[in-house]
Amino acid sequence: MALAGKWNKARNENGEAFLTALGVDKAALERAANAACVTEITDSGDKVVIVRNWNNGEKVDTNTITIGAESELTGPRGNAFKATVTREGDKLVGVGSGGKMKMFLEVVNGELVETVEAVEQKLTMKRFHTKA
Repeated sequence: MALAGKWNKARNENGEAFLTALGVDKAALERAANAACVTEITDSGDKVVIVRNWNNGEKVDTNTITIGAESELTGPRGNAFKATVTREGDKLVGVGSGGKMKMFLEVVNGELVETVEAVEQKLTMKRFHTKA
């Protein structure tokens, strides 16, 4: 799968507005904006593991996804939530329990693009990653 491998966070789009709308305070926003993140994705068919290493191990989040089944994940605020993730070709599509959040992971023009949508707030955030 094209998503597999190590990826370095390069930039984000609409991150501040998105996280502010979700109640993230200014200090946390600044930390998030300045944080270095390496994302490693392993794909073994029905299971996808996404490990995020923030600031050289200061914080490590591991999300283990079972395709087609509800999985517990860590959200953009560091919060735990449940979502069901499916495949659409080489893209992963996740819908949070209750349908309040949607996420998409795909490779576009050689970059890993992670899109998170807050459905009720009608806000979208994108993170772009380059291959490590």
